Amino acid sequence: MEKNSIGNRVVKKIGSSYIVWFAESNRWIEFREPAWLVYTGQQKGEPAEKIVSRLSEKYGLPETEARRFYGEIVDAIRTSSKRGYPETPGILEKTDSPRFFKNFSTRYYRVDKKHFTIDFGSQEMEHYIHPAFAHLETESCPEQSPHFRIHSGAPDQHQQQHPDRGRQQQQHPDRNLHEPLRQNRQHPDRDPQGQLPQPAVQAGLDPINPEFFVPSASQLKKDYFLATGSDMEYAFNDPGVLKHRLYIEITSFLYGIPVSDFMCFIHASAVSRDDEAILFCSPSGSGKSTMAALLQLPDQVGNEISFMSDDFVPVDFCNCMAYPFPAALSLKKGSSHIAGAFNDPASQESVRSGPVHYLPPPSRGSGMLRPKNVKKIIFIKYDPQVSFKMEQISATDALSVFHKEAWINPADGHAKRFLDWFVTLEYFKLHHSDDDRAVGAIRRLFGL
Repeated sequence: MEKNSIGNRVVKKIGSSYIVWFAESNRWIEFREPAWLVYTGQQKGEPAEKIVSRLSEKYGLPETEARRFYGEIVDAIRTSSKRGYPETPGILEKTDSPRFFKNFSTRYYRVDKKHFTIDFGSQEMEHYIHPAFAHLETESCPEQSPHFRIHSGAPDQHQQQHPDRGRQQQQHPDRNLHEPLRQNRQHPDRDPQGQLPQPAVQAGLDPINPEFFVPSASQLKKDYFLATGSDMEYAFNDPGVLKHRLYIEITSFLYGIPVSDFMCFIHASAVSRDDEAILFCSPSGSGKSTMAALLQLPDQVGNEISFMSDDFVPVDFCNCMAYPFPAALSLKKGSSHIAGAFNDPASQESVRSGPVHYLPPPSRGSGMLRPKNVKKIIFIKYDPQVSFKMEQISATDALSVFHKEAWINPADGHAKRFLDWFVTLEYFKLHHSDDDRAVGAIRRLFGL
């Protein structure tokens, strides 16, 4: 790691580019010439006039243009050198004195032989988190199991004892939320016209889809809290970031790996064959989950490809392997019909929350928790204007897209480890509307 008056750096040359990681902000910048000339001059402490003069002479730039270019690069370096990225983006506060909240419901979950409990402080938070874990629900948990509490809004100032000490279990009409969802295949709180009750709408939930929050001024001012046990609480201004942190904490528990020992957490869906994994990495709504589901269809010969994770893939620092996460596959409107191919219609195994259909992982045994080696990453997009187009891309082109869909652990050594790992992978860009051709191409990447 480079150290100078500007700050700490990790530099990796990939092709003709130099990738620089800034420790203070946990940000990346790709430098090519002539930007690299400005960066190296800054690193050496050269005066601005000297760097501008070299830019003008070496690249034939007018002095005014060279000066403007220099200013833009220096501004980018200074911005990335400012400390500002917390342990996890979106955290407003971290405290070892959790606040007290009223409890709406308690859910118990089991993954293989491990149990954990989640308290939900409101119906809106239960509907936001629980459907992805409904297939893991069990009747109870051992007392020593991890206990998470999720709340939104202001703490309850009248509760005089910690919620884990002598708490009375609160019951409510939707306590067995999983069962009504399985029986009716619709949201349990919808009236005959499909509308959510008024309190949920006022809380900032999308009245059409309770899985996703409507971004509004009132919602942005709202705080969300995640307590992990009795000695740590996080405050967030975004429920999506709260869910991300919850997934991180559950992953750490399931695998016995401290959070600080994970290299990165990727917004991706993952499938595997034997010990090899392929990740589908794209923004929400691009078709990651749909492709993962299509590759699991029973009519795929031999079913050699297994589901690993949906929307969340942790990668370990020590072995650079991807670890499965047992949340259900979420199929949004337009793809939920795929769920019917997995289940006997009478069993209605999957869970539906509005237009989002949650499909439990086909495999739930101990084998589903085995980590896999990532060999390829596909940047996928369902595009009705394109039948099928798949091309291999460079690591630098991949990184420019990937950094928007991943969070790299800012701990010492993780950035260098990540870059060394990243350049060993193969990358593809896939745009398609022909599902059969896309599935066939991915199967061939697995050697099938």
